[in-house]
Amino acid sequence: MKKKILILLLFIIVKVEAQTSTFSTIDSLFEKGRYQLALKELKHIKSPSFLSNYKTAVIYESIDNYKKTVEYLEKALVFKEDYKAQLKLAKAYQRIKKTAESIIIYQKLVEKDSMNLILKYQLGKLYLNSRKSKKAIQIFKNLISKDNTNAHYSYQLGLSYALKNDR
Repeated sequence: MKKKILILLLFIIVKVEAQTSTFSTIDSLFEKGRYQLALKELKHIKSPSFLSNYKTAVIYESIDNYKKTVEYLEKALVFKEDYKAQLKLAKAYQRIKKTAESIIIYQKLVEKDSMNLILKYQLGKLYLNSRKSKKAIQIFKNLISKDNTNAHYSYQLGLSYALKNDR
């Protein structure tokens, strides 16, 4: 019984060490700008994980391939709910003009972190771009009430009113 546990423990340690060295190699290639080689290394990983999908998405984001970025971030989020990955996914959706999907993610993020004014600002701009002026006005008024020194909030509020034709 003890031998079986010891063998299992050794197997787990060896497997974790192999993945760690693979990821350090990938990170090194990425830092040197060798994106295609890093992607090849990532494709050799037999069992995908949050980390392998996330790193793949980050590489695709670096070379401005936002469709692939979205694909791999969605795969990564199946493994784990990660704030940073969700934010990157929302931004990637914006880049490929999928505003509705981006709005859904920003709404969830604002729900979790209601004090984050930058997230609210981005959500308000998305509402404005998708011609949802009432929601945009509500967001920008709320932002101005929390920070009246930021001129961007007032400017966006003005644009929202202009879109609504209510000056």
